[in-house]
Amino acid sequence: MSIITTIPFCPAEPTEKQRLFLKQDTKEVFFGGAAGGGKSTALLMAALKYVKVPGYAALIIRKDLPRLELAGGLISRSHEWFAGKGAKWNGAKRMWTFSTGEGHVPATLTFGY
Repeated sequence: MSIITTIPFCPAEPTEKQRLFLKQDTKEVFFGGAAGGGKSTALLMAALKYVKVPGYAALIIRKDLPRLELAGGLISRSHEWFAGKGAKWNGAKRMWTFSTGEGHVPATLTFGY
């Protein structure tokens, strides 16, 4: 079974390194490498793993706001992935909200710096 079926809202198939990262069940994982190696995409994928769980909250942090908002950055990529799929964007909070079912607390994904 492809891991992609277990990550809601994720249209991308993980690379082998991303797949290894996503399989980890620890509090910390070191994932290094040069720019363009898929680390940021892996973080976004990992943040989505539990968005169907009521009350789940993920926070992706970058050193500064421009790194999040650049074209091709995580915020623009999240819009590409989530637009028209039922997630709701709050630009003032830099936060996506995901429905977890009627009467349940929604899940959130927030970008910070």
